[in-house]
Amino acid sequence: DSQVLSPNPQHHCNTQFLSVIPSCHGGQAFPRLGFILVALSGVWLGWNGATPFPSMHSSLNHPSNDAIRNQDVQNVESRPRRNRLFGWFSFLGSHQAHNDGTETTDIVRMVADFVDESHRLQVPWKAFSQIGVLDEKRFYTAWYDRDASMKLALQHITNLKKGEEITIFETGMISSIYHDYREHWMDGQSTVLWAKFAEAFGGQVFSVNNNEKIVNAAGGRLQKQYKDHITLIHDDSVSALKKFKSKIDLLYLDSVDFDWLLNSPSEFDHQQSQFHALEEVKAGLFHLDPTSMVLFDDCAVPFGGRCSLAVEYLKGKGWKVVHDGYQIAMVQAKQSHNMLARQTIASMLMPLWIDEVHPMQLPWKVYFDLGKLKERKFYKNWYDREVSMKLVLQYVTFLGRGDDSIILETSMARSLQYGNDYGGRWIDGQSTLLWAKYVQHFGGHVVSIDKGDMTDEATLSRLTPYASYVTLMHGDSVDVLNRFQGKISLLYVDGNDFDWLEVSPVDFDPMPAQLTTLSQVKAAQPSLHTDSAVVFDACLIPYGGSCTLAVDYLKHQGWKVVHDA
Repeated sequence: DSQVLSPNPQHHCNTQFLSVIPSCHGGQAFPRLGFILVALSGVWLGWNGATPFPSMHSSLNHPSNDAIRNQDVQNVESRPRRNRLFGWFSFLGSHQAHNDGTETTDIVRMVADFVDESHRLQVPWKAFSQIGVLDEKRFYTAWYDRDASMKLALQHITNLKKGEEITIFETGMISSIYHDYREHWMDGQSTVLWAKFAEAFGGQVFSVNNNEKIVNAAGGRLQKQYKDHITLIHDDSVSALKKFKSKIDLLYLDSVDFDWLLNSPSEFDHQQSQFHALEEVKAGLFHLDPTSMVLFDDCAVPFGGRCSLAVEYLKGKGWKVVHDGYQIAMVQAKQSHNMLARQTIASMLMPLWIDEVHPMQLPWKVYFDLGKLKERKFYKNWYDREVSMKLVLQYVTFLGRGDDSIILETSMARSLQYGNDYGGRWIDGQSTLLWAKYVQHFGGHVVSIDKGDMTDEATLSRLTPYASYVTLMHGDSVDVLNRFQGKISLLYVDGNDFDWLEVSPVDFDPMPAQLTTLSQVKAAQPSLHTDSAVVFDACLIPYGGSCTLAVDYLKHQGWKVVHDA
């Protein structure tokens, strides 16, 4: 049996029982550590201007300035719920157990060629379906994060146009209109979304497809409902863009399918789709102005999806990446620094469209006070922890060593103390419970540090099923990290309260929390290595949350951002 040893010999604890270990001097925390076969010098980190929302920011520097190429961004899978009208993503959930004894290494072997070629930690849904881990629909709805990029694009053009009519040009018309489109949001449903947006805010949508059947099917559904706001074009997309006569505010590129799942790596030709997207960009560039945005679909797949060549071309023209996920969003360089400059609560309160259509993001108090949204519903849309947490868990799974993997968090999930309500409080992240569920299925150990009360009955009862996998350490996180012995696969930095909603901007001082986070990272650094990953929580808030100083410090140490939200 593995033992958890406190620095004080009288505090030896067998990990078959949940233990609370005091922070004290010296000693070995874990005798079973071994090697971590994770390969990432990366950090999920803070934010001085990603998805815009009304707030005060001390800096307009966008993290895209330091973004790595899309080919190197990690991508994820997880447990979603059944898709609904605009339900692109869902709450966190634990991995299903492997009932047939299939090991993680089997999954890796099934897709090793794709992983090796693209340096992406993503498993095709077919692999999960075949071994009974996840079914197709549940995998798709969680893997795709189009909600973040589409919200960003619509919010961007809405705020910059200030009531002017907006023009959206889309290549690759919605094809699932053949079916009941309300059940196919996993496909993005972009044409429907753009049409709803144009109807609500005023604008025109031009959607082109070279498949006449798709055009006719979409026309029968969409032009009846949005006839004053949508034009469907049967033509080659490059040709249509060359013929187009107006300015384009949002150019959305989603033509020539990138069917990497339907072919073996040796037979798959990824260049056809990529070259076509490049020609689309070249043809559409003449219609874009300094406030325009280009949005690519299907990028977070092997070989960089359809986006690789076009993205590099636009970078050469001075464009910047402002979102890098399943989709890539780009704006002109000077605009990437000004995306937040015109954000005001007044401009966002125009049509309160959020309830039934698209979750435009405001501080939750505004909607809560107006009675437009319940707290839980809004939090679910604003917080995207499911993306970063799924990403890092998949990363640790595929490149880790099971029982040798150590997940260390600097604060225990406090909502574990909320009695039987904890199951409904995924809005708080529930990190401790998530890590515990993870290591129970995939191996490893969780160390949760907290200086608050860790012995209350509610907390212990919720973690008791995972007693063999979790160690609670009471004390100051910096002190504990300074004395920690061993290698950390995942460092999760949370708990440095950044209560910007509770204090006026004039009175709020962001520095104490930021300095604490920096101290935690410095204390943990001896236990980190080139294989480790660091995740910062609560960064998508003014001043970059508590993450700013620690993020800059790690950048200077050679770390890179692989997820920023």
